[in-house]
Amino acid sequence: MLDLFYWLEILNRHSFVIPRGSKAAIVCYSVKDDESWERLQFWVAELRKMEENCKVYICATKTDLLRGDNKRRVIDYHTTTDYCDEIGAELFETSSRDGTNISEMFHKIASDYLKVETQFEDHKEFSLSKSEEKSSCCSSRKN
Repeated sequence: MLDLFYWLEILNRHSFVIPRGSKAAIVCYSVKDDESWERLQFWVAELRKMEENCKVYICATKTDLLRGDNKRRVIDYHTTTDYCDEIGAELFETSSRDGTNISEMFHKIASDYLKVETQFEDHKEFSLSKSEEKSSCCSSRKN
């Protein structure tokens, strides 16, 4: 399985690109690396500048290296959860080595996206029927 942290490293070395209208972004950091935590906060700030309404999912990577001992964390779990609460993000603690929470994270993103798109489509249909009513009143206009 791909190490999701790898993609953050690529972005860190290159320019940050996010397509307009993006609905979701996964921003990763390693639970064993304080520099990656600092970069995560920078990238989230950049993302918010470009796409305010983009849903952010924080992906804590390399949890397998903790071996069940939270004292091995460089970034405290509560620091992460407090930050996620502050920015309205969801946290997934993952390990690409053993596959922990990878599928769950992508399923949650897809589920959230479908909920938002369904709400948008419902609103869109309502808007269209309302504008059709307005256009019908103009069709009775005399020349």
